[in-house]
Amino acid sequence: MKPSRAKPKQTAQALRLIELAQALNESSSRLEDDFWDVRLTTEVNQLLAFGKKDANSAQAVENTLTTVLEPLYQDTSMAYSALVGTIESCIESKTWPASMAPDVAKHGPKDSSQDTLLIAIPILAWSRFPIPRGGIPLPLLKEFRQLLQTHILASNVKLSLCNQLFSPDQLPQTYVAAALFADQVMQAARLDSDLAIKIKESSDNTRFLSDSRYLIAAICAPKNTAGTLLFRWQEEADGKDAAEKEAIAKEVIKQETPGKMSPAALSAWVEACKKPLAALLPACAFELQPVKAYHAALLAADRASRPWSINAAVAFLHTLLNHAPDALFAVVARFQDGDEDEYRISLILRGSRTVVYGVIWPLLPSEEESGSMTTDITAALNAAGVSKVVLLDRIFPIEYCDDCGAALYPDAEGEVVHIEWPEDQDQGSMRHLH
Repeated sequence: MKPSRAKPKQTAQALRLIELAQALNESSSRLEDDFWDVRLTTEVNQLLAFGKKDANSAQAVENTLTTVLEPLYQDTSMAYSALVGTIESCIESKTWPASMAPDVAKHGPKDSSQDTLLIAIPILAWSRFPIPRGGIPLPLLKEFRQLLQTHILASNVKLSLCNQLFSPDQLPQTYVAAALFADQVMQAARLDSDLAIKIKESSDNTRFLSDSRYLIAAICAPKNTAGTLLFRWQEEADGKDAAEKEAIAKEVIKQETPGKMSPAALSAWVEACKKPLAALLPACAFELQPVKAYHAALLAADRASRPWSINAAVAFLHTLLNHAPDALFAVVARFQDGDEDEYRISLILRGSRTVVYGVIWPLLPSEEESGSMTTDITAALNAAGVSKVVLLDRIFPIEYCDDCGAALYPDAEGEVVHIEWPEDQDQGSMRHLH
């Protein structure tokens, strides 16, 4: 979560967090890392616990975190990343002592503490029609549970899967809200029970050609001094027998990269999910993203959604205009205004100056000073079949149409213009897509 530009007064608690984050960042050894990490984690957990009390406490905690994160962000300090990583870890993971284990008769003996982790499974989708979100039918929920247990989770890991397909605006928007939500799902995971929740419908009815959807779950496993086994790839790496290890050492067999699914396992997972996802997302093209811890999954989906949006736009225009991707060319320019920093990509029919579609490529905080972004955008356009790309070397102010509020895009002459659908084409499919 990018910090607000507001600057509340720094408190003693805020200064303490800044000092600990800076100390963790400046540490030069694993042992010293552990020392500062324990103290920073304790401070953050106490702060989040206070924020869960009521609305006033929640707002006070958000103000404190803004006060802490803003100067670190402005100074482009690595301590910012250290602190954000700690906050996210405190939200999405928790260790429960054995004394707090669920009912013994139903859920096993209280013989060890438990680790819980909030996870997300992002899905990128595009459609000419509204992309579904909301309640997941019970048969599909059971099917996704079975698929996670078969392909993703280690043996004996408990699971709670939310019964909602989330759109980005339905996810918690503050740290305290995320912590409250995570607690709810993780508590259900300790009981190995799926979670029925209600989501308040957004008043924003803006339709997007492409967007992200999320399956959210929490997992729970006994804590182990040698490391908690949560995922199948951990289990597989941990279970290699001596003969296999010796063969690997002699390069007799190929060793898979530890810490990730093997290509065969990933292919099997993706293939198994196609049918239930097609039922959940009718009339949509979609792409399943890797299962990760909650915040890492959201960040990865944000990155992956940018080239996906380009692919969706090119495919959409090909479907409606019956023009091959190479019949288009693209104009790319950077736009900035305060907190907003993004590239806007115009798609134009060759031989024309009219922008027929536009894609926004938002910059993430870590990329704000990156000079390689236009290379990434060009590569994404080329991969989608658009071979001609014009890069404008000036930075434009962010502008929107005064009448309809739609984003304005650069043409090949460097003018910022409104999207215009070809006059001989039906505009009905374009009217409410942004």
